[in-house]
Amino acid sequence: MHGRVKVKTTEEQAEAKEKERLQKLEKFKKLLDAIHAKVDAKELDIELLELTQHVLSGNPDYYTLWNIRRETMDVLLETKPEDIKQLFGHELHFLESCLQVNPKSYSVFLQRRWVMTRHPNPDWKQELSLCNTFLQHDERNFHCWDYRRFVVKHAGVSVGEEFEFTNSKIKANFSNYSAWHYRSKLLPELYPDPTSKGRPTEDALLQEYQYVQNAFFTDPSDQSAWFYHRWLLGRIGVSHHITCAHVYAVSDSKLVLSLCTSQPVKNPNQWLSVSVNKQASACSWDNLSMPAEWPALFWVTSLHVSESTTWPLHIDIQADDQKLVLLLADTGCREAWSLEAAKAFGKFARLTAATAAVLQEELASCQQLVELEPDNKWVLLTLVFLMQCLDSEGHHSVIISCLDKLKSIDPYRQGYFHELKSHFLIQEQIHSFHQQFAASDKSGERKFSLSNMCLGRLLDTHQLILVTELDVSHNQLTDLRGCQYLQCLECLNADDNRLEKIGCSLDHLPRLTWMSLRNNRILFSLCTCCWNYSDL
Repeated sequence: MHGRVKVKTTEEQAEAKEKERLQKLEKFKKLLDAIHAKVDAKELDIELLELTQHVLSGNPDYYTLWNIRRETMDVLLETKPEDIKQLFGHELHFLESCLQVNPKSYSVFLQRRWVMTRHPNPDWKQELSLCNTFLQHDERNFHCWDYRRFVVKHAGVSVGEEFEFTNSKIKANFSNYSAWHYRSKLLPELYPDPTSKGRPTEDALLQEYQYVQNAFFTDPSDQSAWFYHRWLLGRIGVSHHITCAHVYAVSDSKLVLSLCTSQPVKNPNQWLSVSVNKQASACSWDNLSMPAEWPALFWVTSLHVSESTTWPLHIDIQADDQKLVLLLADTGCREAWSLEAAKAFGKFARLTAATAAVLQEELASCQQLVELEPDNKWVLLTLVFLMQCLDSEGHHSVIISCLDKLKSIDPYRQGYFHELKSHFLIQEQIHSFHQQFAASDKSGERKFSLSNMCLGRLLDTHQLILVTELDVSHNQLTDLRGCQYLQCLECLNADDNRLEKIGCSLDHLPRLTWMSLRNNRILFSLCTCCWNYSDL
C-alpha cells in the first residue's frame, strides 16, 4: 500500500502466515463441498443460505453462490411468503457488509437489484443514501454509479436533481469522469432539442461550454473535462443523407448499385427504397466488410433487370426526404452516378457539433491556453480537431505541426497521432478530388493518388466509389483492406509497400483488370511484375 513502510517478515512469521492460509483454504473447501452437496440433494433451505453467507462474506465475487442464494430464497418464499420482509431485510444488511469488503463487486450490486425489485416495501431513499455514501469514499466507482441510476429511476428523483448532483461531484473533483459521463446522459433529457431527438438545445450547450472551460483552465492536464468538451462539440451531427450513389451495368440483366452515406446506417432497406423504371426492387444489401446487421457507411446491392424491361433505365432511390435518379440512357451506357451531396465531404468535420461562431470561440480559448501550456497534449489535440472543422485548408500547416508535436509529446500513442495525420491528409485529397470532379464535365480522368504518404492502412475509401485508377505506392501498407469499396476501380498500383498477402478485398471489384505489386513481401514470383487481374 502507498505510504506504508515495508516490514520484512521473519521465516517464523512466514511459516505462521502460510499455516493460517492453508487452514483458511481447508475451511473454504469444506464449506464448498457442503454447499454443493446440499444443492445436489436439492436441500434449498436456511442452512444453505448460512453456508453461502460464510463464503461470500470473505469472497463476495463468487457469483455462482449468489445464483444459489437466489434459487434458495425463491423456494423459501414459495413455502412461507409471509417471511419475505425478514428474509430480504437480512439479505440487504448482508449485502451492505459485502460491499464494505469489495465496493466494486458486480455480483453484489446485481444481487441488490434483484432483492430491491422483489421487496414488497423497498426503501429507495435509503438506497440513494447508501449510493452517496459509497461515492463519497470512491467517486469513480462506476459499479455504484450504475446502481445509482437504477435507484434513481425507482426513487422518482428528477433529472434536474440528478444534474445538480453531478455539479456537486464535479466541483469536488474535476477528474470525476463518471460524473461528466452521467452529465452527458442527463443534458439531453433536461434540455431536449425539439428538432433533433437525443440532443440538447443550443442554449444548453453554450452554458456547458463555459462550465467545462472552467474545468480545463483549472487543470489542463486532466482528460475528463477534455473528453466532455469533445462530446459537447459533437452534439450537432451531419444530416443523414446519401453522399454518393453509383450504378454499373455488369450486363444487360444485372446492375450493381453502390451507396455512400453521411452517417453509419443499418440495413438500408429500413430507410430507403429502390425502383427500376418505377418497378420496386427487392434489395439484398452488403457492406463488404462487416456483418450485415452492423451500421456502415457503404452499401452495395445487385439489381436484376428482367427481359421485358425496356431501356433507358431510370433507377430511383428514395431515402427519407432525399430523392436521387440515376439514368442509363441505353445499353451502351454502362454507368451513372449522383454526386449531389459530394460537397459534404469538404471539411474534415469529426467535430460536427456547433455553429462556426461557437467553434471559433472555442478555438480562441484553446489558443490562449496553449500559450500557457505549450506541451499539453489535450490542448493540442483539441486545437487540431477545431481547426479541421473550421478551416482545414487554411490551418493545414498548423494542424500538421500539432500532430507531429503530439507524436513527440506522447510517444506511446504516436501510432494514433500518425493515423490522425494520415486521415487528415487523405480527407484533404478526397476533398480536392471531389471539387475538381464537380467542376469538370464529369467525363475526365478519375485518377486518385495516395502515393508517398507513409500510410499504414487505407482510410475513408468508401468516399472513392467513382475512382477508376488508384495509386497507393511507396507507403507502408501490409494489406489492401478498404479497396473493396472502390466499385469503379480498373487499375491499382500498390508498388513498394509491405504487402504480405492480397486478401479478399479485391474479390468484390467487378471492373479491376490491372494491378501492380512490385517490391512487396508476397511470396510468389509474379509479385515482381504487373499483370492483368482478370488472368489470375
